[in-house]
Amino acid sequence: MKKITSAFFILITTMSIFTIAYSYSIANENFLTVKQAEKKWGILSFDAKKFTMISEEKKGAMAVDLVKHKKYVNSLREDVIKEMGDPDSYFFSDTILAYKITRREKNKEQWHLIFIPDDKLERVKEVRIHKRCCYK
Repeated sequence: MKKITSAFFILITTMSIFTIAYSYSIANENFLTVKQAEKKWGILSFDAKKFTMISEEKKGAMAVDLVKHKKYVNSLREDVIKEMGDPDSYFFSDTILAYKITRREKNKEQWHLIFIPDDKLERVKEVRIHKRCCYK
């Protein structure tokens, strides 16, 4: 009985540590506010069909419009994929849709648009612009 109790305690402790670490890492990630993003790229009316085919500068400006107007907030995740196509970037988990704004290049910031799901993983809870990886 003591072995089961100890194993259970270790499991719960480990899960708690990972949960706290995950929450801390998301809270301290490099996200742009709408104001910062608008200063960086300006703003351009969002068009899902054009988003994947336009220049990085225009993608950034469209991303600002999308985030500012909360276009996909409360939308089904499947609807985002139907309109924008398959995600072409990654953020922590396959459950978080991510689309490149800028491509990865040496010594250059890489940005992507992320769609954070609700607790049921059905709808979009929040859309943010995130700096991916290494260059600051």
